[in-house]
Amino acid sequence: MSEFVVALSLLTACCFGLQALVVARGLDRAGDLDAPAFAAALVSVVVSLVAFWLLVAARGIPLPADPARLLPFVAAGVLYPAAFRLLYYAGIDRVGAAVSSAVVTANPVVAVALAVVVLGAPLPVSDAVGLIAVVGGGVLLQFARQSAGSGTSDPVLAALDDAGPRAFAYPVGAALAVGVGYVLVDWGLAGLPRPALGTAITQTTALVVFAGAAAVSPARRGSARAVWARPAALVPFVAAGALVAAAWLGQFTALRTGDVVVVLPLVYTYPLLVVGATYAAARTVPRSPRLLAAVVGIVGGVAATQVA
Repeated sequence: MSEFVVALSLLTACCFGLQALVVARGLDRAGDLDAPAFAAALVSVVVSLVAFWLLVAARGIPLPADPARLLPFVAAGVLYPAAFRLLYYAGIDRVGAAVSSAVVTANPVVAVALAVVVLGAPLPVSDAVGLIAVVGGGVLLQFARQSAGSGTSDPVLAALDDAGPRAFAYPVGAALAVGVGYVLVDWGLAGLPRPALGTAITQTTALVVFAGAAAVSPARRGSARAVWARPAALVPFVAAGALVAAAWLGQFTALRTGDVVVVLPLVYTYPLLVVGATYAAARTVPRSPRLLAAVVGIVGGVAATQVA
């Protein structure tokens, strides 16, 4: 096992984890913005879009002769990153970065479920174990929320206590969006094996989607305009976009030089980093074994689906 691949995979996980934390900080500082999650998603997409198009230009990656090869990436961009980032950031706003990142991490099981249900693919034992662990983790999260109680000093439980059951729909929706989006990206890469270009196309599609959403919604349009004049929120959202771009570059590089069964399980440990950073910032320790078991179960279940 290459030490470089392991280090790069863990660095990628840190970037994904830091993204969730800085978005949470920006949302806390957004003040009276009408649609803070939309503003966060828009700014982060603009930053990551610029980063990837600069990468494409620097490497001299040409556009394909057949534009139809870009269509899977255009379709994917509607779901991931557009719908994903909006739902993910809304989930961070409602249930906290730790829980939202844990739920979103379960996205690989969506691809597994689609392959089994739609394509009739066989279900390996490791995937079955992973699915059970992820579902069990989700159930434990609900039990942890119900047992939180008001006035708890646990920062993660406090976020869960403030959120109703419907709040979980945001990170769950984000996980579904990225899971289906990954299937479309894999399809696109089969005909156009240029990950940087494909990612740049998805980011561009997301920006078009956000522009359309702002055009039809006064609240989103006002939030999109106002956030650029609020450095306290803008800086974390810009940092989130840069961290996403860095994470994707790190993951691409690690997958090119290392084995997928090593890289992806390490990358998907980032919810553990978010949980640890959340408790460290609050200078306290976890107070719910159910909560910890839920996060570990989800992360471990996702890792199991990646080693088949």
